[in-house]
Amino acid sequence: MQKQLANLEGRVLTDQSAPLPDAVCTLTGELLPSAGLTVDSDAQGKFTFAQLSPGTYKLACAAAGFRPVEEQLDLTSEFPALDVVLPAEKVVRQRVEVHAAAPSTTLEQGAPPATLGVNQITDLPMVEQKFKAALPLIPGVVRTPDGKINIKGLPENQGMFLLDGAENVDPVTGSFSVDVPLQAVESIDVSKDAYRADYGGFSGGLTTLDTRPPLGEWHYEVQNLTPNPRFETGTLVGIADFNPAVYVTGPLIANRLNFSESVVYDVDKQVVRGLAWPNDEMKTHDFKSFTRLQYIFSPHHLTTVTANVFPLSREFADIDSLIPQTASSNYGQSGYSVALTDHYLTSSGVVFTTVAEGMSLGSYGHGQGPLDMLVTPNGWGGNFFNTYNRDSNEEQVGETIALRPRHWHGKHELTTGGNFVQRAFSGSSESRPVQILGP
Repeated sequence: MQKQLANLEGRVLTDQSAPLPDAVCTLTGELLPSAGLTVDSDAQGKFTFAQLSPGTYKLACAAAGFRPVEEQLDLTSEFPALDVVLPAEKVVRQRVEVHAAAPSTTLEQGAPPATLGVNQITDLPMVEQKFKAALPLIPGVVRTPDGKINIKGLPENQGMFLLDGAENVDPVTGSFSVDVPLQAVESIDVSKDAYRADYGGFSGGLTTLDTRPPLGEWHYEVQNLTPNPRFETGTLVGIADFNPAVYVTGPLIANRLNFSESVVYDVDKQVVRGLAWPNDEMKTHDFKSFTRLQYIFSPHHLTTVTANVFPLSREFADIDSLIPQTASSNYGQSGYSVALTDHYLTSSGVVFTTVAEGMSLGSYGHGQGPLDMLVTPNGWGGNFFNTYNRDSNEEQVGETIALRPRHWHGKHELTTGGNFVQRAFSGSSESRPVQILGP
């Protein structure tokens, strides 16, 4: 008989049995995302983890001023209501006399963790509903003026980006060209280690993104349905930006097949000072669709299929007071990826994870016309000199085997596996003459 999914409910209390609001509770388990699921307790100290399969979990709760608590949970089809009691921290007062220079303190000692959870992502005040817009909020991550990501001083193409366990970068340049709607994101984690053997090694950083699992009950979110107008000398001249977003999730087959869909459409017109309206805008149109289907074979076997579509077009890129629209270039891309992830937990506690993914990415760039480009001390003229087209694709298959943790002089977790990746591309590039005139 198919085991039913159930909700895990509980309360966070002080050691005086008083409700403790705003406590952070994280649930981890074999079939959950790698970062686990995180919720905050409400004003009555209550928390809920929805639509869980029976199994073994670890629950950790923490709050400011209290000692954190962890509990191992062996949940059957009947999930009990939990009371998690957090003991108050003891206040230690001491007198310190300084007779010499204090030791230096590195900036990293006070840095927050390099992870964004779904609660932080939901509350972020961002215009762009994309995961790349959230990355600079993580310490050590910087977004350059051209939209590229630097992790600890190294460009994104020297690192790695994993989407639900599969590598998702431009097959040719290695840049983060594959974007994901922010509404579909469960957690973002950035590791700044110089090497990770389990991912084949890399010289930059590792960015890991886990998407939200579909729910077993219908739920929807709608955001940013009102466009922002643009005015010139008190007159409405068009739309400055428009970024509607929709997220829908629910069961297609009760307790068996769950579905989620996240759609974002961006219209952004960046105004550049030094140029006169209406020739002072860089225009970007961006559409993203992320679909996820999750099939539950049993409490020990889960399969997920995802489809990601991410076309983009940008007109008059990189214009400024010396580069008019006529001398600028247009840029665009069209791409999609399809991935399958299968998790299977054996009765002995071994977890088999299979990932298969295919991606196609095409990009292009061209000027505004066929004229030769002219470079003078007063700026650029003519049309941008270069035109290119490029098509690339990637296929990968990977298998990971995680053995049951062993306790022998400490805790040992052994993971093994392998993966196969194939990349190919074709394209063309044509450059016309550039005339350079001195003073």
